[in-house]
Formats: sequence, structure tokens, C-alpha cells
Amino acid sequence: MDNFLRAAAGLDQHCNSSRAVAGPLTGVFMLGCIAQRLGENLEFDIMTKQITNNARANELLKGNPPRKGWEEFYRLA
Repeated sequence: MDNFLRAAAGLDQHCNSSRAVAGPLTGVFMLGCIAQRLGENLEFDIMTKQITNNARANELLKGNPPRKGWEEFYRLA
């Protein structure tokens, strides 16, 4: 946390965990949480960013729509 705050304040040049690492890692955690919540194994298509074997899990992955004005920050990449 100290490194993040220092980087945000411009005191450190970079965060220890870049977005290139943190983004995909967060996605893996999300898939794990959804699988645990539903108690099922999930199949994920990395190209389409879709769970292919469970429609409910895929809806959970999408989540709720963002508040107005925040749409650009909530796109699946």
C-alpha cells in the first residue's frame, strides 16, 4: 500500500504491481470467486472473455452496469 500511495503522489516512479499484472490477476480471482459461489467448474474462453458452460456465471462476470459517466472504466478488455 505504501508503494501505491507513493507512486500516486509521484514519489515513486512505478507501482510494484503494474496494471499489466494486476488486471489479469484480478480476472482470475473473479473467476475463482464465481466458481466458488456457484460450486461449479467453469470454462472460460480467453478470446471472447466469456464463461462458456454456465449462463448464470457469465452474468455474474459481467456484473451490474456502471453508474452514468463511469462506463469507460468498466469495459472488459
